[in-house]
Amino acid sequence: MYYYASHDQFERDFNLMVGNAQLYNHPESLVVFDALEIDKCVKTKMKPLHLKTMEQIAAAYEKAKKDHKRRSKNRKDKKRRHH
Repeated sequence: MYYYASHDQFERDFNLMVGNAQLYNHPESLVVFDALEIDKCVKTKMKPLHLKTMEQIAAAYEKAKKDHKRRSKNRKDKKRRHH
């Protein structure tokens, strides 16, 4: 069994499959219809993962910003004590 290392990797492969279905089959074929229906379903299911990922990135950024401010303040305080 194969597991994807990232959501992006899965999406690239999935988009390639949908694109190939459209490229190699008649636009009104059942294959294209099914590929587009599955595509809608997958995108609906993946959207919360993207939102969660963006929330995690934003939270990590805010934490890093606070940590940086704290470290900067500590360095300044340390310098003041030594002078």
